[in-house]
Amino acid sequence: MKDRLMQNQYLLLLILITWTSTLFFINLGEKALWSAQEARNALAATTMLKGPVDEWIIPTIAFEKSTQKPVFFYWLVAVSCWIGQTISALWVRVPSALSGLLSVLYVFLFISRLKDAKTGFITALILSTSVKFLAMSRTSRIDIFLSLCMTITLCELFLFFLNKRRFHLLAATFFTGIAVLCKGPVGLILPGVIIVAFLWTQNDLRSIRLLFHPMAIAVFLLTVLPYYIFATIVTDGSFLYDFIIRHNIERFTGIEGTFGKRKPVWFYIPHLLAGLIPWTLFLPLFGWYYRFEKRIKALFSVRHSASPQDNSFAFFLFIWFACVFAFFSLASFKRSDYILPAYTPAVMLIGVMLGDFSFLKKHRRWLKTIIVAVSIILVLQLPLFFVIGFKQFPDYLFSINLVDTYFNSNDKATLTAISDFIRGHIIVLPVISVISICILIAGLIVSGKKIRLSLISFAAVAGMSYIFYFSKLEPVVDEYRTLEPFANNVNSLVNPHALVMYHFWNHQLYFYLNREVEVIYFPHEMEEYCNTHDQSFIIAEQKWYDYLSDEMKARIEILHTTPELHSKHLLLLHTKRTPQH
Repeated sequence: MKDRLMQNQYLLLLILITWTSTLFFINLGEKALWSAQEARNALAATTMLKGPVDEWIIPTIAFEKSTQKPVFFYWLVAVSCWIGQTISALWVRVPSALSGLLSVLYVFLFISRLKDAKTGFITALILSTSVKFLAMSRTSRIDIFLSLCMTITLCELFLFFLNKRRFHLLAATFFTGIAVLCKGPVGLILPGVIIVAFLWTQNDLRSIRLLFHPMAIAVFLLTVLPYYIFATIVTDGSFLYDFIIRHNIERFTGIEGTFGKRKPVWFYIPHLLAGLIPWTLFLPLFGWYYRFEKRIKALFSVRHSASPQDNSFAFFLFIWFACVFAFFSLASFKRSDYILPAYTPAVMLIGVMLGDFSFLKKHRRWLKTIIVAVSIILVLQLPLFFVIGFKQFPDYLFSINLVDTYFNSNDKATLTAISDFIRGHIIVLPVISVISICILIAGLIVSGKKIRLSLISFAAVAGMSYIFYFSKLEPVVDEYRTLEPFANNVNSLVNPHALVMYHFWNHQLYFYLNREVEVIYFPHEMEEYCNTHDQSFIIAEQKWYDYLSDEMKARIEILHTTPELHSKHLLLLHTKRTPQH
């Protein structure tokens, strides 16, 4: 009976929709816009919905036309806010949450088609509970939508090379075009490199010509060209230079700087391992299951042969993952979000492996070891909760050089919030840990007959932990990250006077202020501004206030600040013009 349930594709699809919607949408709008990119998306939606029509081609963000990337994701955010009749954190994030949900459902249907429904279900569960993918699905960033487009593109191309049905090719070229409208050339370059590399491993480079069917070319050009032509005309050509040259070529090569501190080539390795948590624990099984080392050696032999029946799907996923990972690792400018398109093939590799129950039965001991290890970790962390609960713990931890090097003020604010929560709810987290241990052990006990239940119990514990965080911990963390209360207090104190930001810019703050703000950067500019205005209201970071001269500080009254342990130490300063004698 249970086996029939696991093969009922429609029932599993319904379960996935319910499960994933809960994870991706619960309390989605309760936290403020934390990141600059989220605020930029909200600001773009504001100008699109309230400004002239040309804002839908190149939106204005914080006084300037945004030519950093194409407009498609901004369109999605604007349409979402239009549907919700408000520009808020919830509706700004809805496109990302839907992108994550659609990715999970598409992966389920794709794996179910190539393998079976139970393998598709397990793979989808893994994707929805991988911590980085889940976090990005709840954040208004372009990368999750790009990942969806690339997933559909590459999976449809794989199906096309299997059955030569034109529908798959046209679907792939359409979503390639959308990816280019979303992120630019990378949406075309990466799938192209991946497909060429895969066909080379299959001794089938001649099939590349099939991609250039006239209808496929027409679909791609009709999707991409109209916007790029309009954007080039509207900006007198500056869009192509700023976007293609500056934000693609220069960022990738680092010719004109790295847009920040240069990251090492291995930067993405720890991020990937952390982002796949909790499923990282199953990665050691790869060597036993896939035996990629034999296949790779064969590729570089004088004569090698490979056929579609020779594990080509697994190798396709491996090439997909390797190309994305290598491409962004070689780039001069790195962000952990950029390799999100690599998570889908990695998860599919894990899912196919864990969906092979005959393999798991042979390595049941490893599965039991993982569950026992996680249970032991949960037991050992019980006293850790009491340590974290000490008020001084975050300050002590971040006084360690190694911690301070790899983590930032946002991480410290998060830890401080969790520490506060533990002090007020000292028994809650230990109880959650005990319940998790019981679920894992129950899954371990029944795994003798139904090994898949161990995997489901593992996913259930992960999901339960996420739901607890989103419903209980995240609202506490938000108090240390949000700038909305500070912005509201600033407006009430400053109106109707002008407002200035000194030596910094913050998109989140600008969004919540919802008013004109001037920017000055140097002390002499600040002094000149204060001398030419009867009253001056200035927002400054604590560190830049500390650099001001004692004479200037003597003129300043601090009207308001962010909370003491907030991730951003901001001050609202007030001065009056010094009378001239």
